[in-house]
Order: sequence, then C-alpha cells, then structure tokens
Amino acid sequence: ECISQSAVKTKFEQHTVRAKQISEALRRIMDSVHVAATEQRVHCLKQREERMDRLEFIDNQLDLLTQDCKAKMKQITEEVERQVSNAMAEEIRHLATLVDDFQMEFHPSAVVLRVYKSELHKHIEEGLGRNMSERCSVTITASLQKTQQEMIGQCWTFGLFKCNICEKYNKFQLCVN
Repeated sequence: ECISQSAVKTKFEQHTVRAKQISEALRRIMDSVHVAATEQRVHCLKQREERMDRLEFIDNQLDLLTQDCKAKMKQITEEVERQVSNAMAEEIRHLATLVDDFQMEFHPSAVVLRVYKSELHKHIEEGLGRNMSERCSVTITASLQKTQQEMIGQCWTFGLFKCNICEKYNKFQLCVN
C-alpha cells in the first residue's frame, strides 16, 4: 500500500505541478485580457462621449444654419418679388411699344378680329415674357449663386462638411466630416 501511494504521488505530482503552471498561465492571460478589455471599454466610452458632443455641436450648428438659410430664402423671395414688380411696372409702361411692334393688319370683321386679338395677346405675352426674363433672370440667378456660395462658406466655417467637386456631373457633393 505504501508503494502504491508513493507511485500515485510520484505519478500525479508532475501532472499536478503542470496543471498549476497551466492554470497560473491562464490566470495571467485572463488578467491581461480583462485589463485590455477594461482599457478598451474606457477608450470606447470616452470616444462615444466625444462623438456625442460632436454630434450635438453639429446638430446645433445645422439648426443655426437652417435658420440662417430660411432667413436668406425669405430675403431672396422678397427681393425677387420687388424686382419682378418693378420690372412688370416698367413693362406695363412700355406696353404701347409692344403693341406698335405687332405686325398683323387690323380688320374690323368679327372672324378676323378674333384671330387678331388672339395673335396680339400671344405677341404681348411672348414679348412680356422675353423682356421680363431679360430684366430679372440674370439678377435673380446672380443673387441665388451668391447666397449658395455664402451657405457653403458657412458650412466650411462651422467645419461641418468637406466639399468634393464631382467633375463628371459638375456638382457639389457635401460629405459629413
């Protein structure tokens, strides 16, 4: 029985020592994994907080930009209304010139008179449209382009976007930073 206990002790002692070494190595590995995971968690929480702050900042800046854009659109609308009203008043004063430019002969016959009125109406409508377009479109387009550039400039100022020019379509492509 002593020999048998000694044999068991000798045989399993090395296995026990090796098992203790393996379990100690596993404990060290698990400790290092736990420390790394804790550090990673802290880093991720910090990064999340920074991103939440950045998102809140961007959201606030976009609200300000939206309010500014609405104000500018209202201003442009009022300016366009004023320009169109002034141009229309000027065109009404020159309506006699448009009528004088009409090249169809007048005839008092009822059938010819209807055609005459229709053609005169068409001539005046086309002339007014052409003249109004010439008077207003350049100014309005310039105003819109200026406002668009100001809005893009504000996006750059706020640091909200980076701007890529897409050569294929010649359009601006805005991307969130």
